[in-house]
Amino acid sequence: MTLHEELALLHDENLKSEALNEKLKIELTKLFKDSNSKDENSIHPKIQHLFSVNEDSGEIMMESIPNETNSTIQVENEDLNDVDQCEIDTTNESPASIALRQNNIATMIQSISKNIRQKEQLASTMIYNDETFNLMELKYEESIRDMEAEIHKMSTKKEEILNKIKRESNLSMVSKQRKLQIQELEAMIQNLKKKLMEQEKLAEINEKNNSKIATLASEILQMKQQKVKLVNQMKEETRKVKSWKLKKEEEFTKDKISEKKANFKISKMETLHNKQINVSKRKVEESAAVNARLKAIVDKQKSYRSKTSSNGLAGSGERVRSLVDNEIEILVGYKEAVQTRENFLKERATLTSLLNRYRKELKLIVCQEKYKQMQCKVHNIEKEIEVRSSGISNLQHYVDDLNKFRNGTSTQLDTLQNMTDTKLAIEFLFEKCGDSLASLSYTRNENNDLSNQIGYLSRLCSQHDRDIADLKSNYEDVIIQMSCEHEKKVRFLLKQLPGFKDYEPSSETENHFNNQVSEIRQVSKLTETLSKMKEDNHRPKFALENKTFSMPPPTPKGSREESNLSCSPIEKDSDEENVLEWKRTPLFAQINEELNSDYSISEEVSPEKRRKLMSHSGCKCQNNCSEVSNCRCRMDDKICRDCCCSYKRCSNRKQFLDVPINSALVKDNVGHSTL
Repeated sequence: MTLHEELALLHDENLKSEALNEKLKIELTKLFKDSNSKDENSIHPKIQHLFSVNEDSGEIMMESIPNETNSTIQVENEDLNDVDQCEIDTTNESPASIALRQNNIATMIQSISKNIRQKEQLASTMIYNDETFNLMELKYEESIRDMEAEIHKMSTKKEEILNKIKRESNLSMVSKQRKLQIQELEAMIQNLKKKLMEQEKLAEINEKNNSKIATLASEILQMKQQKVKLVNQMKEETRKVKSWKLKKEEEFTKDKISEKKANFKISKMETLHNKQINVSKRKVEESAAVNARLKAIVDKQKSYRSKTSSNGLAGSGERVRSLVDNEIEILVGYKEAVQTRENFLKERATLTSLLNRYRKELKLIVCQEKYKQMQCKVHNIEKEIEVRSSGISNLQHYVDDLNKFRNGTSTQLDTLQNMTDTKLAIEFLFEKCGDSLASLSYTRNENNDLSNQIGYLSRLCSQHDRDIADLKSNYEDVIIQMSCEHEKKVRFLLKQLPGFKDYEPSSETENHFNNQVSEIRQVSKLTETLSKMKEDNHRPKFALENKTFSMPPPTPKGSREESNLSCSPIEKDSDEENVLEWKRTPLFAQINEELNSDYSISEEVSPEKRRKLMSHSGCKCQNNCSEVSNCRCRMDDKICRDCCCSYKRCSNRKQFLDVPINSALVKDNVGHSTL
């Protein structure tokens, strides 16, 4: 998980927690209201103290918060204006810048939510105070009226008393009592006036609180709108980032595939280049070896010609053998040089034709990469032609020297002057010829063994390919069956829905469906017959391929009379031995077992039963296979297709027929079966 995704998840969790906190606050306010309605009588003595505390805290919060809120609102408005002015282009930005911007937006949202919480708390306290003040105002309005009436009465009494005092100035005792009454009344009037002043102050405070509540509500609404904008912006950015990531992943996968293809092409070109280098090295080494051999032969001839011929018969055998060996070596070297020269000439001709074709194609190429590749090919072919031409020139030089030497002077065999020397030379030639023929037969036998091994391995590969094809066909059949079962389950679940109306096919659709089913059955029958025919055709082939043939060792050739005399008994013995060896092989035993088993089955089963078994490959149920316990198709976990059971009543057949067949699956199945 990336940093951007983690920030998005944390932001979502933060928003959820904020919503839960708001719900809890609403529920707590409701509970407090209930408790206040029940315990009003107990709280009234403490109202004045609460008013004072709330006023102090409200003044402090209102002094501290507005500056912060105004600054945050200005900054957020500036950010929002910047965001609105410039559209987000996530395709050209790096993931780190996107994550930083998302982090900044998240911090802005957190600060806004914090300010909203503080202002909501302040507004709730002010509303609570306003509600309590309203309750007090409603409750004490009557008492205030009574107090005002009493004040009015007391003022009237005071005036009356003062008038009486003026009239009755002589009565001292009465005047003292009335003065005391007047003082009490004045004290009561002052107390009542103080209470009225306090009520007026509370009314003014309530009005101020109402104005503050209105401003706080407007600020909270603005902050919530900004928060909604930021959240929507963050969601839009996350969506754009996800789409950008998907595009980048697709591009990365495409680049990876193209890189793999390019690496494969490069490796292929490297292998071809290495092969070409190895071939050219081998050709150069071959030409160098032939040249060195020819040079050694020429030097040996010259050195031998410079020597004088030895007189007498002493050491004649070794001398004759060396003469013949030298002549054979010279002749073989000459033939090899001529053959390699002809091969080099043919290769040079093919390379020149290929070079001309590449040069013609090079003129028509427009793409730079293909042009460079073709230039490299042309350069390599030119190098190989140069190597071939240099080898041909060297070989031609040595061949011309040998021809001159052979035509200009007499051969070494001209030094043979006696019958004994000629006999020794002929005997040595026969020995060399026998040795070379024996080595040739040995190499041929090795070549045959290697070719047999290659054939066996190729047959194994073909068998593995056939096994893989069979597994693929079985896997496709299983996929088709599972898809049918899935569609059946989906149809059953859709039927369970209340507003689902089952589709009732018409007669035309039923006929079309029945025709398709019949075609599928015919195709399946054809595929089964084809597979059986293929198996029948492959059996004798495998039998011949697995049959082992023993190569007899090369027998030495005797005289013509002995071969004619010993022809018939040797042939009889060899035929009897080959027959016995073939009977000892495991293939012969397997064939005998199969023949015996087929014969025993044919003897045990009656002809009518055998005909019935050959006629039907499916089960023999009459109506419904689910009612029969020994149904062959159900025991083998197969669907009834070519069976004797009822077409409409059999439940094992309905597993194949009731499911709505997908056209693509039918096409795939038909194509696979035809293949």
